[in-house]
Amino acid sequence: MSTVKLYLGDCTLEQAREACRKWHYSGTCPEAARARIGVWEGCRFIGCVIFTNGPRSSGYERYDVSKAQVCALARVALREHQTPVSRIVSIAIKLLRRRIPELKLIVSYADPAEGHAGIIYQAGHWIYCGETSPSRIYRSRSGRLWHSRSVAENEHGFTWMGGQWRKVPKARWMKRIWKPGKHRYVMPLDSNLRAILEAIAIPYPKRATEALTAMRSATQRIEGGASPTRSLHSKRRIAEAKQTPGLILGV
Repeated sequence: MSTVKLYLGDCTLEQAREACRKWHYSGTCPEAARARIGVWEGCRFIGCVIFTNGPRSSGYERYDVSKAQVCALARVALREHQTPVSRIVSIAIKLLRRRIPELKLIVSYADPAEGHAGIIYQAGHWIYCGETSPSRIYRSRSGRLWHSRSVAENEHGFTWMGGQWRKVPKARWMKRIWKPGKHRYVMPLDSNLRAILEAIAIPYPKRATEALTAMRSATQRIEGGASPTRSLHSKRRIAEAKQTPGLILGV
C-alpha cells in the first residue's frame, strides 16, 4: 500500500488557474467558486478540486432541495499522482460538508465528447441519472470552440458571467454546433434524498463499467506490490496543515 502523505486544504485562485490550465482538458478555471481545494502529495502540489454553484435549473426542487443546497463539482484538475482520484474527491467532499453543512446534493458531469464516461464517479458510488440534453457550442473562424455561456447571442456583445456583465465575442460571427449531452452524476449528502434518488437511478454506462473494472483491477495490482518510496514531508507543511481546515491522511 502506498505510504505517500496526502494533504487537502485551501488553495489560491492563482494555483487553481494554473492547475486547470495545465491539467484539465478545458484549460479554463471557474472564477466564481464555492470552494477551491488544493491537493498535495507530500510537499508536491498535484492539482485542485473546485466546487461551484449548482446548475441554474437542477430539477431537484421537487425533492425539497433549494438552490443553495446544491453545488457542482466543476473541476478535478490533477497532474500525475499516486492517490486514486475517487479518494481525493471523497476527501474534498468531506471538507466541503464541513464548510457548508446545509448542502444536500452535489452534481457533476462527464463529457463523452472528451472521452469521459464518469469512471471516478462510479468508483465513488455516485448515482447515475442519464444524459443531459444536447447543448450549443460555437466555433470561431480561428477554430477555437466556445461554450454558449462564453459568447453573446445579442448585438451588444455582453453576457452575464461570474456575477457581472462581461464583454465577449458575438455568436453571430461564429458557427453554431450541437454537442451531444453529458453523463449526469449526483452525490446525495442526505440519507432520505439518497434513498429517493437510488430508487430512480439508471445503470452506469456499459463502456464506463468495463473501464471501472479494469481500473479497480490495476489498483489492486499496484497496492499489492512494493510500496513507493515515502515522499519527504516538510515540518513547515505539517505545521501549516495543523492550522488549516484541511486533512492530512496516509494513503
